[in-house]
Order: sequence, then C-alpha cells, then structure tokens
Amino acid sequence: MFRRVEAELTHALQVLTDIQVALSEACIVTIIDQDGRLMYVNDKYCKITGFVSEEVLGQSYQTLIDGELKPDIEREMYTALSNGRVWSGEIQSRSKKGDQLWVQSTVVPFLNDQGKPHQFISVSTDITDRKRAEEAQREREQQLYTLINAMPDVVLFKDDKGRWLEANETALQLFSIEKKSWYGKTMTEIMGTSCAATTLVHEDDTLVWEHGAPIREEASYTPIDSRPRTFDTITIPIYRTNGGRHRVLVIGRDITERKQHEQEVKTLKEEFESIFNCSADAICLFDLNGVLLRTNQAFEAMYGWSGRECGGRFLPLSEWNDEVREWLQSVCQSGCQISRETARRRRDGESIDVSVTLSPIRNADGDIVAVSTIERDITERVRTSELLLQSEKLSVAGQLAAGIAHELRNPMTVLRGFTQIIQNNPEKTYQYTDVMLHEFDRVNSIVEELLTLAKPQAVKYENKDIVKMLEHVALLLETQAVLRNIRLVRRFSAKELVIPCVEHRIKQVFMNILKNAIEASDDNGEIEIYVDQVGDSAELRFVDHGCGIPSDQLRKLGEPFHTTKPHGTGLGLLVTHRIISEHKGSVSIKSEVNSGTEVRIAMPVPSVTVKQAQSF
Repeated sequence: MFRRVEAELTHALQVLTDIQVALSEACIVTIIDQDGRLMYVNDKYCKITGFVSEEVLGQSYQTLIDGELKPDIEREMYTALSNGRVWSGEIQSRSKKGDQLWVQSTVVPFLNDQGKPHQFISVSTDITDRKRAEEAQREREQQLYTLINAMPDVVLFKDDKGRWLEANETALQLFSIEKKSWYGKTMTEIMGTSCAATTLVHEDDTLVWEHGAPIREEASYTPIDSRPRTFDTITIPIYRTNGGRHRVLVIGRDITERKQHEQEVKTLKEEFESIFNCSADAICLFDLNGVLLRTNQAFEAMYGWSGRECGGRFLPLSEWNDEVREWLQSVCQSGCQISRETARRRRDGESIDVSVTLSPIRNADGDIVAVSTIERDITERVRTSELLLQSEKLSVAGQLAAGIAHELRNPMTVLRGFTQIIQNNPEKTYQYTDVMLHEFDRVNSIVEELLTLAKPQAVKYENKDIVKMLEHVALLLETQAVLRNIRLVRRFSAKELVIPCVEHRIKQVFMNILKNAIEASDDNGEIEIYVDQVGDSAELRFVDHGCGIPSDQLRKLGEPFHTTKPHGTGLGLLVTHRIISEHKGSVSIKSEVNSGTEVRIAMPVPSVTVKQAQSF
C-alpha cells in the first residue's frame, strides 16, 4: 500500500516537473506573496525582460506594470484577486533596457483556510509582436483614413450586398448626408429611390462582380441646390483570399470643369478650322526648320499646289525656301510678328505679288515651336499703287513744266548767243567752249531727272547714296524754286550715306516733299535740307518757313484725297508714306501755323562709312 502511494506521488511529481518545464519554456511564470512581493520568476521571465532573478525577487509586483492604463489595471486586478477570483488581461511592461513589452496574463489566487489569498501565481504569454503588429495596422488604417478624407475625389467602400461601410468627407458632402446615419445601409435606404438612380454609386453591383475587374465610366449627379456634375468613376471589386466576394471600392473624380474645358477647346478648334479652311488668304504652318506642316484651301487656289502635295515637305520652289528660312530666323530672334512683301511664282508660271504676315506659335512654356503665315495676293494693289505713283509723277512733271521751261531758256539763250558770236568770230571758239559745255551739262541733267521721274522702272533694291539722290532732286526742283527766288539750303553732315532702296521711288518722295515745301514757302524764302546719321538710321529733315498747317488738318495728312492745297489731290503724302514704309522707315510731320513745317524721314542704314560735309 505504502509503495503504491509512493509510486503515485513520484508519478505526480514527475508530471508536475514536466508541466513546470513546459510552462517555463512557453510562458512567463511568477509567484507573488500576499503582500504583493515577487517570490519567484522563471527563466522565461529573465530571458524576455533581461533581468536576473536576484534583481526582482522581493520587489513589488507593481514594477511589472507600466503604461497609461496602469491605475485601471491595478484596480481591476486587486478587486478580482482580493475576492478570490482569477484575473486575466493584457499588461504593458518594460524590459531592463527600457523597451516596451506586452504580456497576456492570467493571475490565480491561492486561498488559506480562512478563504483569503495568501499567494498568487501569474502565467503570462509574450504578445509584444502581436501588439506591435496591431499598432502598425492601426497606424496604417489611420493614415489611409486621413488620406482618403483628404482626397478631393469621392471614395467609399460597400460590402458585397451594396451596404455602405466607409465614405470620405467628399462623398458625404456631395450627397449631403454628413448628419445622416448611413453605415450599413444601401444607396436607396440612404438617399431614397429618386436619388439612388445615379450611376455615380450603383445600387446594384452585379455587373462589376460578374465582370470581375474594375469598371470605368463617366457618371453624372446633380447635388441638392447645385448644377449637374460629371464624374470619372471607377468601381473595383475586392475579393477574399478564398475567392469570395468581400467589398466594392468606388472612386469618383469630379471632371465637370475638365469636360467644360474640353468642350471649349473643341469649340475653339472647330472655329479655328472653320476660319482656317474658309479664309480667303492662304494660311501656312511651318516648323522651325522651314518644313511646311499644313496649308488651307486658299493656298491651293493662290499657288496651284495642294496641301497634300506640300505637307511635311519644304515649299515646292527653292527660291521660296531660302526666303522663308530667313523670315523664320527673324521671327525666332525677335519673338514678334513680322510682315513682308515679296513676289511669288505660281505653279502655272505666273508671277504674283504677295503680302506675308509671320506670327510665332508658342507652347505652354512660352517657347516658339512653329510659325504661321497669312499670305494675301496683293498683285492688284501693287499695280494700283504703281499707277498711282506714276500718276503722281506725271502730275509733278506737269507742274514743273513752267520752271523747267524757264530754266532751259536761260542756258539755251546763252548757247544761242555764243553760237552767233562764234559764227561771226570763229577765232573765239576755244574761248567760249567751257562755258557752252557747262550750259549743255546743265540742260542734260535737267532732262535726265525729268525722264527718270516719268518712265516706269522695275522695283529693285540697290545700295544707293541718299545724299547724291537728294542733290539730283534738289537740282531739278531749283528750276521751280528760282521762279519765286526761293533758296534750297543744303545742310548735309555727310558727303555720302548709302542705304538699300529703290532709287526712283526715294527720288519721288524727295520730289513730293520739296515741291510741297516750295508751294508753302513765301517768295524770297528758303528751305533747309538736313542729312544726318543718327545711330543706325539715316535722318533727313526738310524745313520750310511758310504758312504752316493747322493742327486739325495735320492729323489727316496722308489720307487719300485729303489736301490743304486748292488744286491738290492728297495723293502725294499717301505715296510718300507708302514708299518709306516699304523701305522700313518712318515719316513724321511737325507744323505750326505762320511758322513753317518740318518733315522728318528716318530710314535704316547698314554698316557704312560716313564722309563728313559742310553746310552750303
């Protein structure tokens, strides 16, 4: 009997030893006396906390508890254990190094004969990794929640039955349900049948579940007291790991303004295409290398080549390409619109005059990426201008006839007198030869200037001495000025000043201005002619001291058929302005009644050497 009991006790002790070993390997085991002091800690406790048993034995169990919930845990634990009940819960603690630890503890009270606890055994499991994972999960969820609520897009989650689980602030504000109870309800239950028909958030998600992949579509919704809105919506099915239906994610972006902008762009494009294709002027689009990208129908009508033949290529004639490349370079360097006039040859060989306006095309960054041209056939205008110019020349020639006749009569009288003397005294021929040759030269120069004015000449820009041209015109007009004893005073600061010009047209300008000055001057007066170089410009000033022009009339000068002269046509200054403009110059007029008038002409000068001169 005794041996059997001894054997059972031995077995029981072995079982207890095995349990103790197992607990020590798996759990933290501590024993606490009735005063709350630690009486025993196992190796697991030491391994996890970093303490050795001698450092904690005899210490209060309160050293095991840490964190914000310590007072609540102590109170709850004391209440349960003092009444002889088992307590279980999560306890936050610290390791010897100060690292945070979490344990799941079960504390069992052991009672004495009076039913009072005299000892407590705590069995705990380390749950630090789990708590850290839970904390990380909460942080991720909080970040996701913050992100979703910060998004301007509508974002909401539904379960597989269509019931709302999550919705961001944008969604709640859009549907005006910030103060409504919406969790766990369907669209119809939240909004009612009248509003649930919107395609922004479908009531029935059968289609997306059957499709098994995200569905993107445009949806419309009209918020309360607002205008209709358009949304770019994507509905995404979310499945469980086992393939079962889990949730539906709906994201909707308000694209109302984008759609309006797209419509505006579409309208502008249609208007542009209408203008581009219906314009009577030829319109071309070039890249910066001079390749023709696009033309309109007027281009084909003007030149004879279709856009299909020219698109993506250089212009059909080589002389065009050289000209266009030079113009493109000017546009890119200046960054501004420029205008040019030129002659072009059509496909059928006919030559036409063309006005070309080149404009830079910029991208969003302001960089020039292409150049557009608007080209207009100005052949008739050029012909009319030439006729107008010729008419003005003939008019001037007719008005000069009296002065020319008077000027020619003087040298002819001299020549006739010397001829009679030579007839009677042949031995004096050598004595009068120089005088007669001088008079012949004067007659010849007057005739040459008159012929230059009258005959039509080709438009060809050449480098010419503007001082010499002005001197020739002054010589011709002195035949008219001398009739009224008016002096033409030259005040030239340069003996030579070369500019690119069409000679006969520039002479026509000088003729018009000087003739007007002579007619406005009093008898015995003088007209001052100044020639100076100011920077890279040639500056010419014609100053008379005549009757002047009223200010109200001064503004109208240059208008067709507006004149201050009794028998004038008003075309002289119109032609003058046009010619100087063609030469990239400018004309300005200052006048004061009874004091006189100053006409100032400025024209660009290339690199030249200016020879100084004296006034005379």
